[in-house]
Amino acid sequence: MVASRSVAASLPSIWSMRTGVAIGLLAAATAAAVIINTLVLPGNNLASSLYAVPILIAAFRLSPRGIGSVIALVVVLYSGSATLKDYALATQMFAVTGLLLVGFLALQLAAQRSMALAALQSRDQALGEAERLAAERAAVLGQIADGVIITDPSGRITFVNETARQLHGVAEMGVPVEHYSEVYHLLTLDGQPHPPEELPLARAVLHGETVRDARWRIRRPDGTEIVAEGSSAPVNAIDGTRLGNTLALRDVTAQYDLDRLKGDFLAAVAHDLNNPLTVVKANAQLLGRSLARPEAPPTERLAAGLASIEAASSRMAALVATLLDLTQLELHQSLDLDRRPTDLVALARQIAATHQSGTAQHRLQVETAESTLVGSYDAPRLERALDNLLGNAIKYSPAGGAIAIRLGREEDAAGTWARVAVQDQGLGIQQADLPRVFDRFHRGANVVGQIAGTGIGLAGVKQIVEQHGGRVTVESRLGAGATFTVWLPLPTAAGRDDAG
Repeated sequence: MVASRSVAASLPSIWSMRTGVAIGLLAAATAAAVIINTLVLPGNNLASSLYAVPILIAAFRLSPRGIGSVIALVVVLYSGSATLKDYALATQMFAVTGLLLVGFLALQLAAQRSMALAALQSRDQALGEAERLAAERAAVLGQIADGVIITDPSGRITFVNETARQLHGVAEMGVPVEHYSEVYHLLTLDGQPHPPEELPLARAVLHGETVRDARWRIRRPDGTEIVAEGSSAPVNAIDGTRLGNTLALRDVTAQYDLDRLKGDFLAAVAHDLNNPLTVVKANAQLLGRSLARPEAPPTERLAAGLASIEAASSRMAALVATLLDLTQLELHQSLDLDRRPTDLVALARQIAATHQSGTAQHRLQVETAESTLVGSYDAPRLERALDNLLGNAIKYSPAGGAIAIRLGREEDAAGTWARVAVQDQGLGIQQADLPRVFDRFHRGANVVGQIAGTGIGLAGVKQIVEQHGGRVTVESRLGAGATFTVWLPLPTAAGRDDAG
């Protein structure tokens, strides 16, 4: 009875096993018990084979208490009819069966542990490889010149390289499509907030579009603005699954400004050519009507008309010559200078007189202590350069005022120089524009849209002066006029004596 109660007390813990493996092993052990009972212990009924149940469970638990339960239950089952020899034989068989089961389970657990360790190691290796590839991608994308932004399939930003961060001034992660414009301060080219759904990256995310060479503005946190150009596309796996989306962009502010200035330049050139052509055409028609009359036209009228035609033709020729020189500059070719002895004092007086005849608001005055400043120059080109400087002084002094042309001689370690300075009291130049004042097509921000111009005059001046071995500088304050100074080489005293 005590043994029966002990076995009964152990049954709840025995039946608490939860795995399907125990059920399978139970069936296998029961079958083994039937065979053993039939072959080794003949004469016992099938019911006695139930001893396999606690054997299996105890073996599965792998504990001394479990093995004790097996022995106890065997005693109960055989106490009615079995002999002591039967008990001994059954106990030995139970021990063998338990050892076999324990060995089997140990091998199974070892195999499972080995498989688990292999899977864990494989996972760690895969994770390490993924981290290595991600680091390599970040390093490569971080070094390229273009900005790169990558999103996940839903459009949330997951990667911003260093160039893109510098272009935007920010590098926020996790930003969804609808907040691109707000977070990254994106504008249309005319300065309005950019509709998020129309941005190249948003079009790739929302519609799977590939967008090329789109342009928009970026307003940085410090208030500066740039024009960006970029292309975007979805990134799909071989099976078509969306992996993410990419945007590559770069700063094209200089190119954008140049394109805009070229447009302004063409309009200004057309205007500057049209004006003298109109003068030529009008004077030619006037002279033609005069000659058609029976009486001879007055000589003064003919002379004035012909002078106007000549002056207009000269302006057109000067503009065309400037364009040709700039073409050579674009091709990195030197100017073919026709150097001849030229007196800069006489040339300056001639140009000043020509411009004075065309304005009553301005007072042009040539100031110099030198009677002559003769050097070996291309006179037509220098005339064009000084004409441009004086013409700008008049044009950018809309309220009139004094304009001085000062000439002098200077010497330094490099030699002897003729200095020609043109000073006005006009609008002046913004400090931000001074470094680019001699760039082709560049015009000051304070005059664009207010005063017509091509943006090529000062570039031509710089080219002509430098081709002569000289230099040109500018000093200006906004609202206080500007002074352009040209230095041109003069022959030394020894050189003049040798030439004489």
